[in-house]
Amino acid sequence: MNLNNQQLQIGELPELEIVPLSQIVFHEDPDIERSSSLVIFLRKDGRLKNPPMVAYYRDESHYILLDGANRMTALSQIGIRDVVVQKVNLFDEKLLFLHWHHAVEKFTKEEFLEKLGLIDGLIISNDNTGELDLDEDCELLCQIQFSDSELYQISADCDLFEKVSLLKKITNI
Repeated sequence: MNLNNQQLQIGELPELEIVPLSQIVFHEDPDIERSSSLVIFLRKDGRLKNPPMVAYYRDESHYILLDGANRMTALSQIGIRDVVVQKVNLFDEKLLFLHWHHAVEKFTKEEFLEKLGLIDGLIISNDNTGELDLDEDCELLCQIQFSDSELYQISADCDLFEKVSLLKKITNI
């Protein structure tokens, strides 16, 4: 996250709020091993130093988890119902999302594309430009670049929460 190419300054804090875990939608599944080790740490230490980051959507009664799936899962496993989060407004015109990456190892390109094709609602297109699109439109979910440099754009024509659900299905592959 970058606000007008400026980072948070020392001493500044992001907007923090306590919200019910039940109002937070995950965009990816947690790593169960990492979550389990966090449970042990949280029980021992008794505090969370890096609050998960969420984006609120419209009425601030539903949140999309941007970062912290393992932390949120660990907190849930130890019975925490409400959590301190860092809040981001998705519609702040100064907000700029950059990239995050997932590495895929156990599939050939053909196998991976076949698995993507089984997810209802995805629009999969080969991008002949070969360049990552930094000016994503609202339908673009992600771009997939294979080791041979071939690039695919994955889009969907649906609301934001369905897009989050589709992204979760993609990352689950």
